[in-house]
Amino acid sequence: MLRTERGAQHLTQQQLADATPSSPGADALELLFDAEDARHVRTAVHDLPAHQREVLLPLYYDGYTQREVADHLGLPLGTVKSRCYSAVHRLHAELLALWRRDDAGGST
Repeated sequence: MLRTERGAQHLTQQQLADATPSSPGADALELLFDAEDARHVRTAVHDLPAHQREVLLPLYYDGYTQREVADHLGLPLGTVKSRCYSAVHRLHAELLALWRRDDAGGST
């Protein structure tokens, strides 16, 4: 079992999915866009290759360090770093392209 840094608070995947805007004036359209964005992010993460997803999820969703993930998976630290880097850049490119299509009026 991996451990988190003492005193750190981390959101679970469900908490992130259920998050709503903190502004009291948020309207239904804002909530719809937030939910749609969250769906796109979840889909993009799910579509990552398994070797990238297995390092990205504990790092970003659970708050573990790269060293802890490396130790838990039995991988060299450099491998975890490179997989994380590749995953983040892949997500960035996919989500940026998707959101640009949406802004241009394209369908998802």
